[in-house]
Amino acid sequence: MPFCEECGNEITESAKFCPNCGTKTKGETVVTKTIKKKIKKKPEQVVQTSSPKEEQATNDIDEKDTEYLKEFFTLPIIQEDNDNEASPMAFIGLGLFFLIASFLFDPESEFLWWVLELGLGLLLILMGLNEMTKDKKDNIGKDRKKLTKDEKLKEWREMSPEPLFRRLDQAQKIVADSSFDGLGINKSAKPSEGGVIRTPAYSYGPHLDFTDFIFGKVDKDGIGKGAGYYKICEDSVDGGLYTREYDMMVIQFTQNQILVYKCIFDILEMTKRLEESYEWNYKHVVGINISGDDKEKKLGDSISVTGTKYMVISAASGDKIEIILGAETNELVNGQKKKSHLGGEDKIFEIANAAVKNVREAIRQKAG
Repeated sequence: MPFCEECGNEITESAKFCPNCGTKTKGETVVTKTIKKKIKKKPEQVVQTSSPKEEQATNDIDEKDTEYLKEFFTLPIIQEDNDNEASPMAFIGLGLFFLIASFLFDPESEFLWWVLELGLGLLLILMGLNEMTKDKKDNIGKDRKKLTKDEKLKEWREMSPEPLFRRLDQAQKIVADSSFDGLGINKSAKPSEGGVIRTPAYSYGPHLDFTDFIFGKVDKDGIGKGAGYYKICEDSVDGGLYTREYDMMVIQFTQNQILVYKCIFDILEMTKRLEESYEWNYKHVVGINISGDDKEKKLGDSISVTGTKYMVISAASGDKIEIILGAETNELVNGQKKKSHLGGEDKIFEIANAAVKNVREAIRQKAG
């Protein structure tokens, strides 16, 4: 039914004048109503990518840790042992010998010999002076003592991973803040308004790329230029295989859904990439557990892992999210396998077990 444009009274379609106010209508419909329907959004997986060099708001990052970790992941330039190498003074002494010998020749009768000895003497002296003044990259240790090639490599492999653990704690805070934006949650919203209802669950583990042989991969630019991505650390307390990149996951809980945010985080550069987010109803989460397999997987020509342990979240849709928690490593050294494990496993498992407990409690609470 049409309505009067002047007074809003309902009129018939054939009426030319409004019976209430007398306004001419010409039989036209002058008012329409629109009804909007809210459509419930289905759970979906959203995959986003961000620049590997994206800057994070990390004002509390210690630059000394940055320099330390760059050294930690950068294979040192090691000079060959040069105990038998001629000293600069030997070049200078030999050069003086040829200079003195050049005075025994008469420049007029034996000109070529005189030029040869004079030139050779000057060249040797310049070589000796150059050896004395140039910035040589000798194998200098932490106590400023000169080391052999094997001693320098051993010192590098025994560097403590303690600064890396500090960075992992900082990275979790950064990723936790990022998860709100990545999952579309208002951090300050009440539970009834779509906010979180309990403490989030965290988990992280080393990012191991089994698709490419990248143990020898080296960063080409950025803060980590020249640094690698893997290192076998022989620290007496926290030895093991360490990675520069970690898979980090935050699980948030709202009234009706479990939301999972995951990314790959570069501990050296404190940047994240390959962000993923998942949204599931509580009843659609069919399992969260820690499992493993014994299949050997190659990381490079001389490195492989086996006995890999995962934390796995499974949904009814078939989606699975995995975080590597631990593994045994096999390193080929001089033709023999040297066994180790992933570094920092105890802390990784402790955090993962807390996350599993948190998620299971949330699901049971909703089921009840």
